[in-house]
Amino acid sequence: MAANVAVRPSLEEVSTIVEAGRNLPNAPNLIPLCASVSSEFLTPSSIYLKVAANSKLSFLFESAATTETIGRHSFIGADPRKTLISGSSHGYEADPLPRLDEELSQYRIASVPSLRLPSMTGGAIGYVGYDCVKYFEPKTKRPLKDVLGVPESLFMLFDTIVAVDHFFQKVMVITYLHVPLKDAPKGALEKAYDACKKTIADMLRTLKDPNLPLPPQGPIKLDQEYTSNIGRPGYEAHVHKLKEHIVAGDIIQAVPSQRIARPTSLHSFNIYRHLRTVNPSPYLFYLDCEDFQIVGASPELLVKADQTTGRIINHPIAGTVTRGATPEEDQRLADTLRASLKDRAEHVMLVDLARNDVNRVCDPLTTRVDQLMVVQRFSHVQHLVSEVSGILRKGKTRFDAFRSIFPAGTVSGAPKVRAMELIAELEGEKRGVYAGAVGYFGYNTVDTSTGEETEGAMDTCIALRTMLVKDGVAYLQAGGGIVFDSDPGEEYEETMNKAAANMRCIEQAERLHWEEQQEGGKLGTEEMVEAQNGVEGENGKRSERIYEARFITLCFSSLSACGGATLERGTIGRGPSFQFDLGQLRLRAGIWKLSAAQSITHSTHQSHRVLRHPGLLVTPHSIRLVSDSLLRLSLLLPAVLALFDITSARLPSLGNKDSDYDGDDDDKMAKDDKPAADPRMMSVTPRIRYNTIGGVNGPLVILENVKFPRFNEIVSLTLPDGTERSGQVLEARGSRAVVQVFEGTSGIDVKKTKVEFTGHSLKLGVSEDMLGRIFDGSGRAIDKGPKVLAEDYLDINGSPINPYARLYPEEMISTGISAIDTMNSIARGQKIPIFSAAGLPHNEIAAQICRQSGLVQLQKEQQEGVNKGVHDDHDDNFSIVFGAMGVNLETSRFFTRDFEENGSMERVTLFLNLANDPTIERIITPRLALTTAEYYAYQLEKHVLVILTDMTSYCDALREVSAAREEVPGRRGYPGYMYTDLSTIYERAGRVEGRNGSITQIPILTMPNDDITHPIPDLTGYITEGQIFVDRQLHNKGVYPPINVLPSLSRLMKSAIGEGHTRADHSDVSNQLYAKYAIGRDAASMKAVVGEDALSDEDKLSLEFLERFEKGYIAQGAYEKRSIYDGLDQAWELLRIYPKELLNRIPKKVLDKYYQRQGKKETKDTKDGEEQSNGEAATNGEQNGGGEESLI
Repeated sequence: MAANVAVRPSLEEVSTIVEAGRNLPNAPNLIPLCASVSSEFLTPSSIYLKVAANSKLSFLFESAATTETIGRHSFIGADPRKTLISGSSHGYEADPLPRLDEELSQYRIASVPSLRLPSMTGGAIGYVGYDCVKYFEPKTKRPLKDVLGVPESLFMLFDTIVAVDHFFQKVMVITYLHVPLKDAPKGALEKAYDACKKTIADMLRTLKDPNLPLPPQGPIKLDQEYTSNIGRPGYEAHVHKLKEHIVAGDIIQAVPSQRIARPTSLHSFNIYRHLRTVNPSPYLFYLDCEDFQIVGASPELLVKADQTTGRIINHPIAGTVTRGATPEEDQRLADTLRASLKDRAEHVMLVDLARNDVNRVCDPLTTRVDQLMVVQRFSHVQHLVSEVSGILRKGKTRFDAFRSIFPAGTVSGAPKVRAMELIAELEGEKRGVYAGAVGYFGYNTVDTSTGEETEGAMDTCIALRTMLVKDGVAYLQAGGGIVFDSDPGEEYEETMNKAAANMRCIEQAERLHWEEQQEGGKLGTEEMVEAQNGVEGENGKRSERIYEARFITLCFSSLSACGGATLERGTIGRGPSFQFDLGQLRLRAGIWKLSAAQSITHSTHQSHRVLRHPGLLVTPHSIRLVSDSLLRLSLLLPAVLALFDITSARLPSLGNKDSDYDGDDDDKMAKDDKPAADPRMMSVTPRIRYNTIGGVNGPLVILENVKFPRFNEIVSLTLPDGTERSGQVLEARGSRAVVQVFEGTSGIDVKKTKVEFTGHSLKLGVSEDMLGRIFDGSGRAIDKGPKVLAEDYLDINGSPINPYARLYPEEMISTGISAIDTMNSIARGQKIPIFSAAGLPHNEIAAQICRQSGLVQLQKEQQEGVNKGVHDDHDDNFSIVFGAMGVNLETSRFFTRDFEENGSMERVTLFLNLANDPTIERIITPRLALTTAEYYAYQLEKHVLVILTDMTSYCDALREVSAAREEVPGRRGYPGYMYTDLSTIYERAGRVEGRNGSITQIPILTMPNDDITHPIPDLTGYITEGQIFVDRQLHNKGVYPPINVLPSLSRLMKSAIGEGHTRADHSDVSNQLYAKYAIGRDAASMKAVVGEDALSDEDKLSLEFLERFEKGYIAQGAYEKRSIYDGLDQAWELLRIYPKELLNRIPKKVLDKYYQRQGKKETKDTKDGEEQSNGEAATNGEQNGGGEESLI
């Protein structure tokens, strides 16, 4: 299996990275490798259960706040490479951080720009207990009783983890390759790479295993007692004592706590599963430390080191109130919390303390309060939350920041040291994990291109709302901030409110598992249940347990009406159920037994739609009551419909047309075979079927008397010989549907062809594996390569970009053609067409752009002060999507041969629609290309160049379809809505806030009869942001590429060029070339009238410039790549034929810098953008890739 795993980076890339870093003083010795699969059938909990099944040490990190930037990933790991433990009874009683720092500093990760990895890719995962503060602040050390007997700190070091990307719905397996030493035997790197690849393959095999090894759960004992270590009297006594110290001026605030013990027979992971539901929090974690487990749902960040911004971040939380029963009450309580003088005083003190802690290690000028007293709502309480951040001072590390802030003021007090002394004296027992920190510390990263080393990431939360499970007892601990006006009784109640979520979690989890065990007994003996499950293990113990999902399903069955109402007792899945049929509408109520590996929706697969509502739970008792009377069940039906706002006409059918549910969907869903990336694979089961069609008109099929036709709905047509074709609803008006058939309408028998409406829109299966592949105009692979496994399915019509989130295009896309790059620069996210005409070499220009285009790499002299996060110039982040519409066979062969022979195919995805392909297919081809580009840009964060040729063929297809629909024609027979239709294509270019990628679009169109006023170029010009004009006169002169720069225009050029983008002189040089070329064209016209002898010397100079500009600057070999810096240097060579005083479009400062400078061209061995020294002698040099002499 290892050979089939798509692991990135490749062995070749790894070898390059290793060689690049060999001679660095801080040479990286770890390289991350990654493989991704869809998370469609995987959840963090199910992944953890599979990965940690046979491990003694493991972890799961999650977050309830899942957005693109916050809580986006969940992390899972098991079987750490090494474990670091500290504590009096664990052989190392000292500060745990120096040992952790020493261990992590032995490793450095090589940055791999082509990988988009989460901030955590491995490293040290674990906790630092509160009692470690005695090593950071020795004054706080007191003799304390160790009731819990757990280590003071524990960190597990992982080389392999699993990360779940909730935003892009994928699972990444990440492992580190340990770089062999220089004197390692030959082939050591290859052997290490293969070993890592096998590790990833084994992990993927584990994830795809349909069997889920659930935690063993013994008999449940309910309603066991909670025991506090001090009780209400003890806690109130602590409050009174601390208030005395506040009055005496010893402290301003302190945070005492009480610990509650609760015996439970629940497996600790079952506690976690329920905790994450009843108390969703920003930090959810489960750590299995072999002898004990830590289960937590913390609301509060302790300290985080953000690698992107370089800031140290701290979140003080203080001030608590319960949640309201209604939104109004919730808001009223929040307003009361904001107005509470006591809570505000407590919070302001903690914010001040946090600023002081951050200032101890950060530059005071960078320390700031980013948020102040914002109400943040959790499942059971509301808190006042602030954020303080700063940038570390030189010489300080993340460990210094951790020491400075640990423990948080919210669990200690102010002044912190004195408050901690008093807490230790009052409580007299070690707190253990509570009020400590849980999180991770990553390895440092080295950029092999610059040798720059970046300190590893750190993200830790405060161990609040945290339970320690050990020896059948769950330990909960909670505290509260005590200030001068604190009420002892209210403070005690606040600690109970904070512990309530965890207490309720245990009680509800026990009740649910107890009910399951009782209901299992009613259904039969354990042996019967095990026999049904078919998973009996050793000694009669089940290796898999079956959970119950209570539900009501509504299903629009495709079976014929049964002629009346019937009530049927039976089973759904493995539980009892009752079924009520009334015509085609079916209500089922029951208990569905399903594996915990599957969610309700997944277990239903294609046969049923499960509709869930928080207020609707069907138990065996309620089923019996309902089933006693058909009348009662029928009365329930309208209520259920109203509950979900569904009518029978709107009910979707996911049922199979020939079979009812067979109770075996669990086994069906165990299969994880992914379909190929074919858009028509999404047309699954029909919602409506018609045996005949009304008529055929050109590429269209007309259907009358259709029930609820939907615009853009996919239909499937079955011809009499069994051949299947696909189509899409082009028009839905009343009961009439007009369907465009992708494969054409020839051979369709109107009486015998069956049409099925699927209820789905056209979607394209997309994957990064589409790079380097060739597809036809309907999205099918035609290059005889392997199947493309779809990572996602996207609607080919795309999603409109929110104008508020659309970013202004900036940074330049290089085409390698000077007439474009220097004179009409293209910005990332711009849409700029190429206007050509029949017989002109627009196809050759398109192929050349594919060969040569890329991201501009700054010269060394330009790199200083540039934000690398903005100026992303790595080649691996650039891709091309090429859509060809209506091209002939010879042109399609030209494109494929050119891309393959010249090495550009590996970064190109090619869609080919031939001239003899169905007309309708031509309309969807550009949408398939743009959908692929949107996946690359917004999910893989690549900068994508989309080339679409020929848009004239596309518009002709629109005209043909419009004529078939007998629509009133617009200008020159084209449909009146062509402007709107073209907008749906061109407006999909752009950049979106929060995404690194971009889509730049170059549509190519041939102007009929060279007429720029024709509707196609005319409407295109209104929508796009400029044009590149391919000129017939230049072509007749033998100039290639024949780009006329005078009518050409890039409206967004200014945002893409200049200092920090290309070079400071770019704009001025471009303007001067444009002006001199226009003057030269005027001089040529004058020469034709009066003759050359009548021209002035300046006019003759302009004629010389005109000749050299067209033949030596615009003219460029088809395989000659010029960087933007080559183009600018050649422009200066050309402008030097003029005296300085005639270059009036260039400022004196720029003239002084560049006029005398002689630029040396780069050879193919020289990196684009290499710094060129002033005063260097002019030379013609070699051209990139060609070695031809310069024409200048």
